[in-house]
Amino acid sequence: MRPLWNTLGYLLMVFPGGALLAPLAWMAVHGNPAPLSFLNEHDDFHRFITRMVMILALGGLWPLLRMNKMASIKQVGLSFTRNDQSRLLTGFAAGIGCILLVSIIAHLAAPNISNFGHSPSDWIRHFKNASLAMLLVPLIEEILFRGVLFGGLRLSLNWQWAAVLSSIIFASVHFLNSRPENPDPVHVASGLILLPSMMHGPAGDPHWVPRFLNLFIAGLILCGLYRKTGNLYASMAIHAGWILGGKTFGFITSHDKFTLLQNTLWGPKELIQGWAVTPILMGMFAWIWFMQQDEVQPSDFSHDPVIEQ
Repeated sequence: MRPLWNTLGYLLMVFPGGALLAPLAWMAVHGNPAPLSFLNEHDDFHRFITRMVMILALGGLWPLLRMNKMASIKQVGLSFTRNDQSRLLTGFAAGIGCILLVSIIAHLAAPNISNFGHSPSDWIRHFKNASLAMLLVPLIEEILFRGVLFGGLRLSLNWQWAAVLSSIIFASVHFLNSRPENPDPVHVASGLILLPSMMHGPAGDPHWVPRFLNLFIAGLILCGLYRKTGNLYASMAIHAGWILGGKTFGFITSHDKFTLLQNTLWGPKELIQGWAVTPILMGMFAWIWFMQQDEVQPSDFSHDPVIEQ
């Protein structure tokens, strides 16, 4: 069970630790003296918390991998095989295809929400920004949440429970996006006090449940793909397809024209906030789960046939 405790300890270090370091970073930028005063255009304290959490998360990866005996390219899911080129293409097509299906249904059901009248420069800017996100976000999130977190948890748990726990964490982190007011004054405990208020809870948000559920199911899909293929490339590809498809749907859709029902189905800002995408994700999850049934389901990572390939 040591890898489980190592992984949970890593999470406890990253979030409270980042919150504790945030006041020190703030004073380095806005204090007297302020050795990092050249960064003083960043005056939102919650940004200091998120940046310090990210720094600790990255800084703690190598020690965690060493403690869990996962400090190799293969153990974090980055070994490349001869089948991975086709997996990249298939995964990307599946990811963007499911978003395209929902988008077509939405625009056929309500043609008035379509917005294709963007200027060429707007289209170029959109695809530049979406492509950057499509490349960076899956790379970072798949290594962190599937390669390190899911991989570490299934050293101690069977892969199903490791997938559930890592997917809950994956979904929850996406709600750490509230922007509370700066504390006045900033003191040593300000980060710890502010951290809970940065979590976007379900109170007063009718789209919280579908967003959390969709993120959770997406996490299960990505864990299942990693377990099935033995590396992260299919997971990265389908994740990239979701991002490009979702951002493009938002770009060509006039959300301000949505009715209450359309908001419920397609989400007020993102598809992932609505219920329309949930059945498709459930179908993908069921298919990937079915693919696993012909394999022995080990509880010990070291005896996992996928890892031993």
